Amino acid sequence: MICTSCTKEFQILPEDILLYQKCEIPEPTECFDCRQQHLMMFINHINLYKRICDVTGEQIISNYSQEKPYKIYKMEYWHSDKWDAKDYAQDFDFNRPFFEQFYELALKVPRPALFTAYQYDENSAYTNHSGKNKNCYMIFDSDESRDSYYSYSMNSGIDCCDLYRSGKSELCYECIDSISCHHSSFLQNCAQCRDSAFLYDCIGCNNCFMCVNLHHKEYFYKNEFVGKEKYEELIKSLTSRNRVEEYKKEFAEFRKKFPERYLKIYKSEDSIGNYLVNCKNAYCCFDGNDLWDCRYVTQGFMPLKDCIDTAECGGGELIAMSVTAGYNATKITYCQQTLEQISECSYSAFCQSSSNLFGCVGLKRKKFHILNKEYSPEEYKIMVEKIKEHMKRTGEFGKYFPKQIAPFAYNESLAQQWYPLTKEMALQKGFQWKNEEDIATIQEKKSPPENLSEGSEKTLNEVFSCTSCNKKFKIIKEEFEFYKKIGMALPEKCFKCRHAHRVSMRNPRIFMWRPCDACGKNTITNLSKETATTMYCEECYLKARD
Repeated sequence: MICTSCTKEFQILPEDILLYQKCEIPEPTECFDCRQQHLMMFINHINLYKRICDVTGEQIISNYSQEKPYKIYKMEYWHSDKWDAKDYAQDFDFNRPFFEQFYELALKVPRPALFTAYQYDENSAYTNHSGKNKNCYMIFDSDESRDSYYSYSMNSGIDCCDLYRSGKSELCYECIDSISCHHSSFLQNCAQCRDSAFLYDCIGCNNCFMCVNLHHKEYFYKNEFVGKEKYEELIKSLTSRNRVEEYKKEFAEFRKKFPERYLKIYKSEDSIGNYLVNCKNAYCCFDGNDLWDCRYVTQGFMPLKDCIDTAECGGGELIAMSVTAGYNATKITYCQQTLEQISECSYSAFCQSSSNLFGCVGLKRKKFHILNKEYSPEEYKIMVEKIKEHMKRTGEFGKYFPKQIAPFAYNESLAQQWYPLTKEMALQKGFQWKNEEDIATIQEKKSPPENLSEGSEKTLNEVFSCTSCNKKFKIIKEEFEFYKKIGMALPEKCFKCRHAHRVSMRNPRIFMWRPCDACGKNTITNLSKETATTMYCEECYLKARD
C-alpha cells in the first residue's frame, strides 16, 4: 500500500485484516507512523495553562489555553449533575459532511479542564492524565504517587523527581524505565537497586556507580569491585553539576563497551515491539503492559485484548483507531477520551458510562444517541447505517477526526514528542501551530548555583534561564528540599528540556533486521549500528550477561 499522507509504502498483513474485520472498521490508508501521529495530535499531556472556567468565572489550570474555542469547565463542575450534554443535541443533516456537524457540536458542549481522577487527588492541581496523587507537581500520565515532581508515566513514586516510565520507587532522580528502586539517580532499565547512580540494565545492585548489566552486586564502579570508601567518594561528588555532566559523558562512552538487548520485551510471548511486559501476540506495540492479541498499540496502560491502532488506551477490548479510551471499554472506534463502562461507541468524545453512541460529545450514562440526540434502539440502528453510508459517499468513513479540528496545536500535542516537526514543516502539512510565548528578557542570564552547597532559600526567589532553550524556569521549595535530601546538584535546564532528553535516551519506535553480533542469527530489532555498536539476540544477551 502507498500511504495517503507520506506516500511511503506500507503493508497490511493478514492478521491486521482479521482484527480490522473483528472491530468492524475498514483497512487503513495511512502507514503506522502516520496513523499514530494523527491520533497523538488529540493528546496534550504536559502543556498546562491558566485560564477562566466558562461557567464559574474562576481561574483554573487546564491543558486548553485561553484562546482555544471550546467551553472549558473546572473538573468538579464538569463531572457534576449541574448540566447535561444532551441539552446540546442536534439533528443529523444529510446535506452536510459528518465531521463538519461533529465539530459544530464539539464547540458547543463543555469539556473538562483536565483529565484526572481529581476526586482522589490531594494538593496536585498541576497534573494531567493522572490520578490518586498527593502533593505532586508537574507529573503526567502518572498515578498513586506522592511528594513527587516533574515526571512522566510514574506510578507509585514517593519523593521522586524527573522520572520517565518508572514506578514503585522512593527518593529517585532521573530514572528511566526502572522499577522498585530506592535513593538512586541516573538509572535506566533497572530494578530493585538502592543507593546507586549511573546504572544501566542492572538488577538488585546496592551502592554501585557507573555499572552496566550487573546483578546483585555491591560497591562496584565500572563493573569492578572498589569498596565502600571509593563508592562514597563518588556519590558525594554528585553535588557538583559540572561533575554530574562529566559523569554523563563518561557513562555514555562506558556503555558502548557492552552489548544491547535486541528489544526490551519481558515475560511476553510471540510479541514484537519495545518496552512490553506480560504480553501475548502483541505486534508492533510500544510501552504496554498486559496486551493480548493487539496490534499497533502505543502506551497501553491497562489490560487490552483485540485492540488495534490505539494510543493511551487501557482496560478494554475491541478498541480501534482511538485515543484515551478504557476502564471497561468494549467495541470503541474512532473515539477520544471515552471511558468507564462504555461500549458500542463510534466517532465520539468525552463520553462516559454509556453505550450505543455515534458522533456524541460529553454524554454520561446515556444510550442510543446520535449528535447527542436520543433515538429508540430501532431508530438508532437504522440512522447509524444511513450515516455510515453518507460518510462513505463523502469519503469520511474509516478516517479519524480531521487534523484541522484537533483540539491542540501540533507542537502542544504528544505527536511532537514522537514525530517532531518544525513550525514550517507542520504548517506545510496542514497542522496547527501554537506560537511560543516570547522569551522574556532576563537582563543577566542566570543558572542555579553550580554546587548544591551554594544554594539557599534565596535560590527559590531567583528566575533562571534554561541553558538549552533559554526559557525561564524556577526551582520550587519542595524541589529544592528534594535535591538537598538526596545530595544532588540543581538542574540548569527547564522541565520540558529535561523531559525531551529522557525521551531521547530510549530506543526509537522502529524495526529492522540485523544479525546478532554474537551468533549471527538474523534478528528483528530497533537498534541500528549508530544506536548500538553491538546487538545481541535474547539468548546471546542472557548468556553474556550471566
